[in-house]
Amino acid sequence: MSLNPLISLSISSFDRLADAPLDENGQTQKKYDIIQLDGLAGVGERVDPGDVYVNKQTPTNANDNTFSGQAAAVPYKNAPMSYKSPVAGYIDKVMISDTENDQTLIKVLIRQTRRPELGDKFSSRHGQKGVCGLIVNQEDMPFNDQGINPGKAFVSPTEFMY
Repeated sequence: MSLNPLISLSISSFDRLADAPLDENGQTQKKYDIIQLDGLAGVGERVDPGDVYVNKQTPTNANDNTFSGQAAAVPYKNAPMSYKSPVAGYIDKVMISDTENDQTLIKVLIRQTRRPELGDKFSSRHGQKGVCGLIVNQEDMPFNDQGINPGKAFVSPTEFMY
């Protein structure tokens, strides 16, 4: 399992989150399938390449400071955040907070499940780190008299130091 770094997004006081847009048939597009009513993807959802996980909207006149009229009459355009990695992932955490400037800050943690490769680093929750140094085929693994072999074998280099 690999964790992508937190993907953070700062939303100014004029931006907003919106539900998935509907097409002319009243259906949501496939890339918006994981968006919930609050405009964010839910925890545990599978994210495929190109899927939108934060549906942010910005005002079309964001650079124009001459506002006149009702706030509801301001037109918005979609500025969604889409998943760009070629490997599918899962939404692990979604954090929403505010900054000192009263801007909404959204952080999304996406995890990917991958096969280990040589040189991959692993660590336990207690800070014990190790590096994958050898990947052995099933037929080369040790087995007992009933033919059962372990799925994983970990050997610490400190076992052979003395």
